[in-house]
Amino acid sequence: MRRRRVGEEADEALRLVEVKPLAARELALAARARARAHDDRAALSVAEEALGLAARKLHDIGVALRHLHAAVRVAERSHLEIRAAKARVSLVAALAYRGDNAAALQQAERAAALLTGHDAARLHMQRGLVLQRLGRLDQARQSYRHALAVFRRIGDVRWEARLLNNRGILYAYQGAFRLAEADVAPQVVNLSLACVAGEELAPVAIDAALDSLVERHPDTVVVAAAGNDATTAPAWPAAHKAVVAVGASDKVRPAPYTNRGYWVDYAVPADGVVSTYVHGERPSVGASDERGAPVRFDGDYAAWTGTSFAAPQVAGALAWLLSEGRSPRAALGELRRRSVRASETGRVFVGLGAG
Repeated sequence: MRRRRVGEEADEALRLVEVKPLAARELALAARARARAHDDRAALSVAEEALGLAARKLHDIGVALRHLHAAVRVAERSHLEIRAAKARVSLVAALAYRGDNAAALQQAERAAALLTGHDAARLHMQRGLVLQRLGRLDQARQSYRHALAVFRRIGDVRWEARLLNNRGILYAYQGAFRLAEADVAPQVVNLSLACVAGEELAPVAIDAALDSLVERHPDTVVVAAAGNDATTAPAWPAAHKAVVAVGASDKVRPAPYTNRGYWVDYAVPADGVVSTYVHGERPSVGASDERGAPVRFDGDYAAWTGTSFAAPQVAGALAWLLSEGRSPRAALGELRRRSVRASETGRVFVGLGAG
């Protein structure tokens, strides 16, 4: 029983990596210590793989490779061939990320004969990306084709989307632009940007770009931030007729900073939203917009406030509704059904959970 709990802890760390790499790292460290204490080599390999993937998500590729090599090595020494092959799939991705495509391809070939189903499909996709970077485009297309069939059969839309993005770029390299467009045509576009132009009509360039998108991809839903100027003047592109405009709310009232008015469709809370951030040094800005002493940021996440962090919430809700098989019109209708009209902020949600 105790050994099973150690394995479950390592598996949970692996599942957490995509969404919470810092939490995954802490859980994987604990799982690794327990796996060593109980001499559970399979759990130890999984914990090392989780540590490697977390390090890669946190942009430390050297540490990532060290843990992923350890994950393979522990499994191989314990004659856990399938576990070693699964760890190699993650190692292939990390080597390709570093640009070591020859080594990545070598690892992929070593794992290929041992994997089936979803694991084999993930490997085919990673192998396709490596071959694409090596210029072996026809072979890459073949790998993508094998993987895509599996992802679609089991309904793995996340890996399918990743593959289509990569294959769309491949088609563009080959000049097959219609095929490229078919692969990467978006269902939902989020635009976390806004400009108040001081006029009621859309700027010509924005109007032309959105009209072209609607003509070429009539089923694509465009969502845009309403802007943070505390004005009722239309902000673009959010105020365009083809765009879902999203402001920020404080319960059912507009947040103090959000743009508002007849042209805003929805509003959601957007204060203190935790999201990713880039490393670097930038000048601080005071209340008078004067630049102060430089501020160094070495973290990976920060708390943000503004309509740029409101719009993705609505875009994500639409993407979720579309993933359930709804048409764009039906997805927009469901958003409307689960919201109520509020003063100056369009509509606010009364619930948008599963079921």
